[in-house]
Amino acid sequence: MRSLLFALALAWPSAAWAWECNVSEIDADVPLAWPTRTIPYAVQAGIGVPLADIEAAFDTWSEVSCSDLDFEIAGVVAPGATGTVLTAVEADWEHDPDAVASTAVIYVQATGEIRSGLIELNHAQHVLVDVTTGCDGAPIPHDTRAVLIHEIGHLVGLAHTTAFVGGPDDPTMSPQVDPCDATKRSLEPDDVAALCALYPIGARGACHGRAVRAPASDDEAGGCTTTGGGFAGWSVFALLLLGLKTCRNARSGG
Repeated sequence: MRSLLFALALAWPSAAWAWECNVSEIDADVPLAWPTRTIPYAVQAGIGVPLADIEAAFDTWSEVSCSDLDFEIAGVVAPGATGTVLTAVEADWEHDPDAVASTAVIYVQATGEIRSGLIELNHAQHVLVDVTTGCDGAPIPHDTRAVLIHEIGHLVGLAHTTAFVGGPDDPTMSPQVDPCDATKRSLEPDDVAALCALYPIGARGACHGRAVRAPASDDEAGGCTTTGGGFAGWSVFALLLLGLKTCRNARSGG
């Protein structure tokens, strides 16, 4: 049963939960988090996923009652658009081939403030469909909505949970999803506890006692010594100038 026990999630101390958050590369006491509670996102044209399924995946996180985090769809955009974008890669997947999807965020190293994000679906090596309507074919498909809900967890700053057994009651933020598995279309109490710790209603969040920092100006961002490759319209040079860093998470398929 994947019911959400919101009151229980709020009542238990964070140490009781197995969830983890991503932290700044230069300071493990700085959690990654968005500086605003309303996050706009866009969808790249032609990714082969119904817009209704995409919005339903984002709504799964927005509808958690102990958090005021919300998502707003900003429309459909052309390839290479900047901002927070959902896209699909049909060929030349540059990440782990076992990963069904990958999420990266650009954040300010000094404060952990997330500036933008990129969710990529691996259509090059995996088939992603609505498995509730059938799960046939080769390779065996993964459930698109379940994959998206997990990736959105990374988008808001969550890492993989440290406790999972490979069963249907595992948290959505467990690091592996099996083919044909639609059980991760909802959130487990561990996922709810994570979201409500990072984004509690009307208050600053925390990651297991490490408080989310106040937003910084670009001048306060500090120096970035390393970075990933180009990212949704950002050049490596621009990232270095702004003191920004890319944090990437990928989820493996079973």
